[in-house]
Amino acid sequence: MSGEAVREQRIQWPVAGVSRVPFEIYTDPALYESEQESLFKGPIWNFVAVDIEIPAVGDFKTNFVGDTPVVVVKSSADSYSAFVNRCAHRGSTLCYEKTGNRDAFTCVYHNWSYDLEGNLKTVAFHKGVRGKGGMPDDFQTCDHNLQKLRVQVFCGLLFISFDHAAPDLEKFLGPKMSAHIRRIFSKKIRILGAFSQYMHNNWKLYMENVKDSYHASLLHTVFTTFKVNRLSMQGGLILEGDGGHHISYSKMATDSGGGADYESGGLRAQNDEFVLHDNRILKSWPEFEDGITHAIQGIFPNLIVQQIQNSLALRLLIPRGVNGCELVWIAHQDNYRRNATVLGSAELFHRVRPLYDAYADCIDEEQFEKWPEFFEDICFYQITTREAVRKSFPIGIVQCNSKGMLIDRINSMKRANIFEPQRYRHLLGALHVEASENGTIRARMGFAIVRILESGETMLFLSGVWKDKIVETPEGLRFREKIAVLDSSCVDTLIVVPV
Repeated sequence: MSGEAVREQRIQWPVAGVSRVPFEIYTDPALYESEQESLFKGPIWNFVAVDIEIPAVGDFKTNFVGDTPVVVVKSSADSYSAFVNRCAHRGSTLCYEKTGNRDAFTCVYHNWSYDLEGNLKTVAFHKGVRGKGGMPDDFQTCDHNLQKLRVQVFCGLLFISFDHAAPDLEKFLGPKMSAHIRRIFSKKIRILGAFSQYMHNNWKLYMENVKDSYHASLLHTVFTTFKVNRLSMQGGLILEGDGGHHISYSKMATDSGGGADYESGGLRAQNDEFVLHDNRILKSWPEFEDGITHAIQGIFPNLIVQQIQNSLALRLLIPRGVNGCELVWIAHQDNYRRNATVLGSAELFHRVRPLYDAYADCIDEEQFEKWPEFFEDICFYQITTREAVRKSFPIGIVQCNSKGMLIDRINSMKRANIFEPQRYRHLLGALHVEASENGTIRARMGFAIVRILESGETMLFLSGVWKDKIVETPEGLRFREKIAVLDSSCVDTLIVVPV
């Protein structure tokens, strides 16, 4: 008896058939394991990356297909390669970084090294040591390559497949789904941000929620109250083939006025007392000529392509065991977007935020020699306190008036100061930015710093706000002025490294 037949007997479907789903479908560990082999490693295509995430030869990104770790890499100027992120020798994790650039992938365990296409190139002590040991005489590196996966690109989206007999990607997507992806990615894009959230449920429950267009205007108060997406608008469902892929869509401009269910007050999501103090979040402009303002596309088994007005995103759902999953969000926009009056502050935010992220990361990763490079040659850096600012004291706890002084501070820290070994970890708050007429960007961001001592003791060390001036230079954005205003006037022991 086949394994499929055994599973069918063990999980009993109700008499109503596929219109009623047994709860065991979401909780059965054996079925979860079967899904990894027959589904994610079957004749389908799995989204793993956007081409602009790995633009240069050697750029790579690690991801998962189901719960199997994979690597996708730009292996030449016009091609990509992918392979399972496990060394062919003992199955050790090959690459731990999420992204980066390499000219080869070398396992840290036994130093087996592979090229960008996953071919084994070198083996440590292949011939043994002093004529003893080593690999057998008939050992061939070509017999021990990484498990290679197929890669195809569609509209800048990279998909991989374990099944080398799987149909071409566009055939797998089908004409309706392919047309919608072309619609969303008709122009070159840039990524605005990415994050993930862990959910304590079986991955299939979320994908079913994506297909359930009935719930949107019953559950989501903003959609219904502010007429973003309601069933009284023109819209519908588009299915491809057997229904594995789908699109649900609506056109906001066609709202018929609601009807009794929306206007009677009987729907929880219609809340007339819910108001916005700043309604700019609702501002939008025609993104596409077809008038569709809300479109959620599900690509089997676990990719969602999102358009909610002008909010564009990809969502990738990664199974994390039978009772968990991780939802990865990638927000994007095209490089030629219109309506600068609406986007001005957002554009500024998305240009400045990476500067702060890199600044904090430089300090946290103890790359202190690089820290002065975040500043102009003539600059002002100060650590002061809220109390000192209130009293207009001109002198702070730490103060430097040029990049040269910043370099001197780092040299002193490494060569002159004596202090207990310690590390910092910055926790960044909200960013507020505005541009002045002379091109200077004024920015403010809250922060907290955790200090980790050699003993392992970890504590909140500092909190405050940066009040900065940022300018454009040939090397990119740089700080002209950075003032760290601490909440407390009392500092524990001393401030050793930059803030």
